[in-house]
Amino acid sequence: MMKEIGSEFWTAPVCAAGENGLFPPDTVWTGAGRQALTLIIEDIRATRPFHTVALPSWCCHTMIEPFTELGIKPLFYDVLPAPGGGLTRRYPAPGKADATLVMDHFGYADEGPLPDGLGVVIRDLTQGIFTRIPDDADYCFGSLRKWGAFATGGFLWKREGRLRPSAELTSDLSYIEARRAAFARKAAYIDGSSSDKGFLQAFSAANDALRPRPVRAGDPADEAVARRLDVSALRAARRANAAVLLERLAGLAVWPKLGDADCPLFVPVLIPDGKRDAVRRACIERQIYLPVHWPLSPSHAIGEAAARIYERELSLVCDQRYDEADMERLCETVLGALG
Repeated sequence: MMKEIGSEFWTAPVCAAGENGLFPPDTVWTGAGRQALTLIIEDIRATRPFHTVALPSWCCHTMIEPFTELGIKPLFYDVLPAPGGGLTRRYPAPGKADATLVMDHFGYADEGPLPDGLGVVIRDLTQGIFTRIPDDADYCFGSLRKWGAFATGGFLWKREGRLRPSAELTSDLSYIEARRAAFARKAAYIDGSSSDKGFLQAFSAANDALRPRPVRAGDPADEAVARRLDVSALRAARRANAAVLLERLAGLAVWPKLGDADCPLFVPVLIPDGKRDAVRRACIERQIYLPVHWPLSPSHAIGEAAARIYERELSLVCDQRYDEADMERLCETVLGALG
C-alpha cells in the first residue's frame, strides 16, 4: 500500500526530558484557536473602545469572523509576495485601527520590527509558535491542531494581567471524545491494522460539531502534551523535509530558502495560473493530500493584488510524519503534473 502523505494527524512527538518552556504558566487553553481569539476580543472590549481591527490580507476567514461576529470592523493591510522571496507587509497608518493582528506566515520569520501606532497588538502564533515568540504583542494566541494530534489545542496569554473569564470555561467532552476516536481510527489505518478509511468521516463529523461559541476549555490531556512536545525533533524533521522540497521546487516557493529560525508549517508554493487543480488531482491519485491556504471568502474585503495569492497558493506537506523518500515522491508528482 502506498504511504499516505497529508491529511489529519494521529500522533504528536513528546519529549521524555520534561517541559519545553514554550507556554507561560498562566496560559489559557481552549477548544480551538478561534475560541482563544474570541476571549481576547472580549477582554479588550472590557477595558477600552474597540471598533476596528487591522488584519493581514492573506489569512483564513476563521481569523476574520470572530471580529465581525462581535461587531468589530476589519481593515485589511496588504500581504504580498516580495521580489526575491518572502512577503511584504504594508501595515496600516498609525492610529487607523484600534488593534492589529500580526503573524509569521507558515513559520517563516521574515517580518521585521513592528511599526508604532498599531493599537493593541494581537499576535497569532498558530503558524510561528516553533519559530519564535516575539515580545511585541499585548496578546498571543494560536492553535496546535495543525502541528499534531490535538483534540483541542487552542491557547492564549496576555502580556500584562490575567484574562478574566478563563476560570469559567468548561470542556466539550463529546467533541473531544469524537476527535480522539478519529485519531485512533487513523492510527489503525496508518499502521496497517485496518483498511477502513472511515476516519475521514469521523474527523469531518467531529469538526462539524466544533462551534466557536460558547468558548470551551481545552482538554487537560492536550495541555500536558503541548508542554512536553519535542520541539527540537519537530523542528529538525520539518526543516530537513522542507530542504528536500526546496532543492527541487525553490522556483515555485514563496520562501525559496530557509532562514536559521524558520520552522515550516508547510512549504507554500505558487502554482502557475490555471494549473493548481491539475496538480492537486495528480497528488490525490498518489495519496498525497495538499491543502490550499486559504479559500477566498466573502469576508475578505481585499484588493486584486492581494487576492492573487489565493488563486495560486498550494501548501506542500513537510511535517514530522515523513522522510526524504516521501518528499521526493511529492516533488516528482508536482513536477510531473506541471509538465
